[in-house]
Amino acid sequence: MLRETVNIIKNNVKMRDIYSKYGFIPNRGGFINCPFHEEKTASLKAYKNGERFNCFGCGLNGSVIDFIMHLYNLTFKQAIVKLGYDFGLTLPLGRKPTARERQAQREAERERKRKRKIDEFWRWLRIAHEDATWRHWLAVDFILREMKPKDESEEWSETFCMALREEALIDYEVDSLRERRGSG
Repeated sequence: MLRETVNIIKNNVKMRDIYSKYGFIPNRGGFINCPFHEEKTASLKAYKNGERFNCFGCGLNGSVIDFIMHLYNLTFKQAIVKLGYDFGLTLPLGRKPTARERQAQREAERERKRKRKIDEFWRWLRIAHEDATWRHWLAVDFILREMKPKDESEEWSETFCMALREEALIDYEVDSLRERRGSG
């Protein structure tokens, strides 16, 4: 029974869910400031598909359950109950779930998987957009450098003129990407 409960939690709650629920904001590298020791540089990172964490500062590591145990100074069972409650999981704690509870668990799992797929889709869409923007910027930059007329008498090519028209827009898009990434 306990093993089944632990598996439900580990299959449904990842470190990114913990970060979001309890107010931790990972940096671009996926690190957060470790809540278990004082530090100025983020040193705690999630691994293995977000199922485990490791702090390079204090050396603490473990599962999402271990994280909550240490964060709230709870026992193993208390941490399981807290995670189940906080994430709306129906957990079999000491008794077999009813058919209705099992059905609710299956539906909740389907909904979590659907939300994860949607989140993953949007993440890949954002990455594809960023990639396309950077490629566009590189192409415009290359054309402006390589096809620039050598002197005033040389005629401007149609490609060079198109690149000039694109320059302001693509520079704005690249600046926006840099701002979102925090690399100003």
